[in-house]
Amino acid sequence: MQQNMRGMDTEQGRETARRMDSHAEQVGTVVSSIGNMIRGLNWTGGDAGRFRDDWDGSFAPQASGAQESLSEHANSLRQHADAQDQCSA
Repeated sequence: MQQNMRGMDTEQGRETARRMDSHAEQVGTVVSSIGNMIRGLNWTGGDAGRFRDDWDGSFAPQASGAQESLSEHANSLRQHADAQDQCSA
């Protein structure tokens, strides 16, 4: 990138967006895998119920929100790169 250039290195921006998408997908995979493990636990009783309720009601939705946010920010970054390319053309 040139020293006096203003704006975004659009290829670098798109690569960052691709990596953000990949990491978002990994978050989804991990959350799903852990959720399956938790549902498969041979554990009963009040503590088990509270733990599962906390997972299902709090942690899993927050992690899914983080996944969605990463994806949305990746899309935004791609849109900025596209706009930068259009302005520079």
